[in-house]
Amino acid sequence: MRSRPCAVWFWLAAALAPPAAADFDPPRSIQFEGRAEWRSQLTWTREERALSGADPSRDRGRREDSALWLNRLRIEAAARWADRWAAEISYDQEWLTGSALDGVSVSGVRGRGMGTWLDADRSFHEKDDLQVSHWLYRAWLRYEGEALEVTLGRQRIALGRGRLWNPTDLFNPIPPLAVQADQRIGEDALLLRARVLPRMWAALIWAPRHDPDRHRAAARLEWSEAGIDAALMLASIERDRVLGADFARNLGGAALRGELTHTWRHSSGRFWQAVVSIDHTFRLGSGLYALLEHFFNQNRFDSSSRDGLSEGMAPSPGVDLLARRRSDGPARLVTRERNLTGMQLGYDLTPLVRVDLLWLHDWHGSSAALVPSLRWSARDDLELEVGVQLFSGERGEYGEAANLFFVRFDAYF
Repeated sequence: MRSRPCAVWFWLAAALAPPAAADFDPPRSIQFEGRAEWRSQLTWTREERALSGADPSRDRGRREDSALWLNRLRIEAAARWADRWAAEISYDQEWLTGSALDGVSVSGVRGRGMGTWLDADRSFHEKDDLQVSHWLYRAWLRYEGEALEVTLGRQRIALGRGRLWNPTDLFNPIPPLAVQADQRIGEDALLLRARVLPRMWAALIWAPRHDPDRHRAAARLEWSEAGIDAALMLASIERDRVLGADFARNLGGAALRGELTHTWRHSSGRFWQAVVSIDHTFRLGSGLYALLEHFFNQNRFDSSSRDGLSEGMAPSPGVDLLARRRSDGPARLVTRERNLTGMQLGYDLTPLVRVDLLWLHDWHGSSAALVPSLRWSARDDLELEVGVQLFSGERGEYGEAANLFFVRFDAYF
């Protein structure tokens, strides 16, 4: 367990937080904003216990009820000045309790860091029935010019066009079944974007790590022409090399998107990943949103492989409860099957109530995932969401996953 204090990060949060008006009257060119968010989330599923004891084979394959209650307070402070500069800092404190702390989805990552360069996360209380942690969620400074943008610090590196799978998102990917799909830890990185032509930007991304073999970097060319947004990318992700491309364009009232990557493993071998999707909002009542997306992936998990990108990366659909980066491995999109298709529908029953339905299917193992959810915006600052992940099939991508139920409450201040 890591228990060193994070006094420097508390000091940074206090330094950037908006001071009391009685003590400080900022120049009119500087704008401050402070906000906070409280999340309480309960999940229930069935999963294996963490392996322990002299004979761990006795526990392998045996599933028990697993519940996790997550409570997290996020405090954010943002500032803008001189129409060119912006900064943001977000601090999280999280409490976890429940039987899932002994399950394979959580116990394997307890007490480990998030693999970021700033090393700004700590678990300062970790017992069998309770874990309390805190970390910096965001901490960046940005300059925004007409032809130059520079962002330094912990930030969200937004890459990719797909809605469910993003093979070109090599820094902050989230799997489609993540229970907290909006939780992206971010990278401690330098992001530089410069306009090289009227409709073309060049971007450089550098995300250092303490181990030189784990550095991450990417160079991108991004351009817009005749209603098409596209990009080419060359990346060095740890010791692997990735060539990628993505595009998006409008087709009438629909949006067509695509992503393609080719990865050269540091040891041997190579593989392709591709995504194509189309979505549209139909004029039915308040508007019916529909998405259809297909993912082709040669980076399949092989339990017998102990090298390359597949090492230790068995997919765990339905149990991504924390949505944190807990591994430095570059293979985020590892699947058991090669072809996966997803369909999503969304509809506002009332201005305050929305229902969503996600369906995922693999074409080789004939398994599927069905995820209905209902979200109620009780007020502008209160939101409640209830959902369930249902899995079918005896094998394949989702056949071995256990059903999962979650309820989430968000309050904003």
